[in-house]
Amino acid sequence: MKKNIDLTHGNMKRHIIRLAIPLILGNILQQTYNTIDAFVIGRYASELEFSSVGVAGSIMNLVIFAIVGACTGISIIFSELFGGKQINKFRTEHFLVLTLGTIITLCISILAVLFLMPILHLTQTPPEIMDYTVRYLRIVLIGLPFVFLYNLYNSLLRATGNTSMSLYILLVSVVINLGLDLYMVGTLHMGIAGAAWATFFSQAVSAVFSVLIFYIKLPDLRCCKNDCKWDDCRLYRCN
Repeated sequence: MKKNIDLTHGNMKRHIIRLAIPLILGNILQQTYNTIDAFVIGRYASELEFSSVGVAGSIMNLVIFAIVGACTGISIIFSELFGGKQINKFRTEHFLVLTLGTIITLCISILAVLFLMPILHLTQTPPEIMDYTVRYLRIVLIGLPFVFLYNLYNSLLRATGNTSMSLYILLVSVVINLGLDLYMVGTLHMGIAGAAWATFFSQAVSAVFSVLIFYIKLPDLRCCKNDCKWDDCRLYRCN
């Protein structure tokens, strides 16, 4: 395994600041997908489409916050295992969280798409922007598994003391989102659907890059065949 930051020794204040700054910037950047969509839509599309992005953003962020919160909580377990040098247990929990988290996120994505209309009616979405909002959210919601994968592997990297790499990946993703927004909405005139697809593809890129970097930089933490077990069907519990 390549050398990682040892957070159990040295100046703890410096370690905390070193970890916190990329985390804060990353959390801010993760909210810019919808902001960028709104900016480009406001420049190149109709006022109704611009309004629908704002309504969709509140629902989209609610789901994303839930995923981010779950992955942040899981990172505590991974940090304890990595700090305690329980590498085999780390790999097993990696498999369990990846499997269960993907299944749960897929279920949430499917249910959210199926019950999207009742949800929008419940939030009193204006009828004139209902169609645009549905069009945007249906595309974005099917990309939730990518949001989960990015945040999961962000948590895994963070557990090993590496918070900067996830920030760099997110920066690339945001730039791609902006470029695709300008192309799909400004050039191809796809409207709000173009903005949604831009978000979808940029989040997919961040997920793929996160997985690849984790597996390349930390080969000893990869899930092997022997790690793919349910461990009495329960996740690791701190003693």
